[in-house]
Amino acid sequence: MVYLIILLALIVFSEIYDFRGKFVYKANMPYMFLCVCFILLAGLRFFVGSDTHNYVYDFSVMPELSKLSEFHRLNSRYQFGWDAYVCIIKSIFGNFVFVQLITAIIVNVIIFWFIRRNTTNVFIALLCYYILNYFEFNMEIMREAIAVALGLIAIMLYSKGYKKYFVLLVFVAFEIHISAIILLIVPFLVKVKYSKKKIIVISLLSIIVPVLFSQISGLTEIVSLFTASDPEYLSRYINQSLDDTRNIFYYLFLFVSYLVIPIICMFFLKEKTKYVGFIMAFIILRCLGMFTYAFYRFGNYFEPFYWILLADAIYIYWKKIHMSKLLITGVFTLCVLYIYQRDQMGEYYMYPGHKLYERYIPYEMVNTTNHNYTNYRSQYYFRNGNH
Repeated sequence: MVYLIILLALIVFSEIYDFRGKFVYKANMPYMFLCVCFILLAGLRFFVGSDTHNYVYDFSVMPELSKLSEFHRLNSRYQFGWDAYVCIIKSIFGNFVFVQLITAIIVNVIIFWFIRRNTTNVFIALLCYYILNYFEFNMEIMREAIAVALGLIAIMLYSKGYKKYFVLLVFVAFEIHISAIILLIVPFLVKVKYSKKKIIVISLLSIIVPVLFSQISGLTEIVSLFTASDPEYLSRYINQSLDDTRNIFYYLFLFVSYLVIPIICMFFLKEKTKYVGFIMAFIILRCLGMFTYAFYRFGNYFEPFYWILLADAIYIYWKKIHMSKLLITGVFTLCVLYIYQRDQMGEYYMYPGHKLYERYIPYEMVNTTNHNYTNYRSQYYFRNGNH
């Protein structure tokens, strides 16, 4: 129910402030209100998300600050930056809820800042973020979400000429999650401008390269060379999407989502398309991600630019439609929810008998009585993992 309330608020605010063209300053309070909602929803959850139990376990075995270096060297599979981040929070607060709350603050404040900075259609962009990535960023990949947020700041700084700060932030992001290595291609993307030829070339590459790449032997060793990762651990991500059970409709659906739709949006916006280079990188990485999960993770760093593209294209296109924008927004949202979330009706492969959507539904919230990470477990046992 709480998810639906936020969704309805996003639809209503999109109609009032984006489609009706209200002055930007009038949207400050609703925008801040949604930011707080996004933070609290993720920050005060209790074992919501399939990976939360892993983070809770890692938090429980984290040593005191004085022993962090030895622990990281001998026991940790994470980057030192993440271990230090968790260790500091544990030393101060002693409860995992503060890890997810502080992470939710960092991730969502930066994302809300990024959206406000790059489009006037802020609520449409937030709607795209909420439907496409909010649950994954905030309830699954917390480490990478921080790295993505830092990457957004780094990209904005680089575009303003602050190259030293860019390098520093990329280093910090890499120390949080190794996938931040993809940010090294940013200097090649910043100055890319719109042209039909480039879009056609990118479209062809997005179809051809993933197929060729899936045939490369020793892919794990190649990626680990650039990420300094443990090949055995990395192989789980490399091979995760190389699944013989996937049929042609699965790949067609992904091609439409990550290639056809962004290409149509760019053709529609033409020279008004923002951050063309980042959209092109997003398309290629997402198409590669159909076959190799590691590249899907790389695509997360450029997904926020996709929200901006969608928001701008939707606004300009729907200005030409003489119908109720609230009705159209509602229909659009329902269609996207159905298409994007229909996979959630499938069985959760790690826990037979449970559906994927059960990772998030029903929502559980921490409190001081029976929902405390220190002493209690979720009433939905599959959320507690094997620890």
